[in-house]
Amino acid sequence: MDAYNISAEININEFYYDKYKTNKKFKWNTPCVIKRSANSYIFLYNFGAVVFVNVEEMERLGFINSLHNYLTGQRRKRTIEKFKIKIMPKAKIEVGFDEVVLPKFELDIIKLISFLLAQSVSLRQFENQVDDVLDRLYYVVEKFYETKKIRWNNKKILSMIAYAIKIRHSILSELLILDKPSVVWESSKLDTLYEQMYDMLEMEERFKALDRKLEILLENTQIITDISVSQKEIFLEWMIVALFVIDVLLFLYEIFM
Repeated sequence: MDAYNISAEININEFYYDKYKTNKKFKWNTPCVIKRSANSYIFLYNFGAVVFVNVEEMERLGFINSLHNYLTGQRRKRTIEKFKIKIMPKAKIEVGFDEVVLPKFELDIIKLISFLLAQSVSLRQFENQVDDVLDRLYYVVEKFYETKKIRWNNKKILSMIAYAIKIRHSILSELLILDKPSVVWESSKLDTLYEQMYDMLEMEERFKALDRKLEILLENTQIITDISVSQKEIFLEWMIVALFVIDVLLFLYEIFM
């Protein structure tokens, strides 16, 4: 099983219509399921993730390239996660590190695992983005330490604040990290599997860590904003003093000359 995050959004309603010539409205967390053969599937998610089950790499890449016209906010760098499914007859369902053992291939179980992997790989994309932004912010702080000047204008700072707020909203409202899918309430087997997979993927811990990074990002941008405003106020004060001094000098010049 291979999970990709390739964009901020995939218009799977339009994709489905173009492929099957039939209108169908997918809920945000409901995948478009494409059956290729008995145990080979592709799951497409509105929030920019694609999960392949038993699909060769060249076919995966070809399919992703075919989605180009349905993508919003295409990723410069795709995030990928791999997961193994082992079918062992008479075995109990068991979740291990990056793998799960199943007694047989059941679509409901595969779909649930696919959803969790789609969430995980998309969360990884956000983690990478936030780390990149924090690195840029650290660079600004380092330059301020060296030069005592803020190189960013208020527009860039406000843009970063909006970016942090947007990411948090996307994680909660689009990935639904903190919400169980409704299907698990109907089956104790699926509910147990969901809990085990959720823990194995460290979804809650990763969300909390990312949320804390976003808080740090907002706090630091606020500090930079305050410093930037303070620097401008000091500059304006010195300009007023300079104009006053020039005015006095001109006055004295007129008197004595």
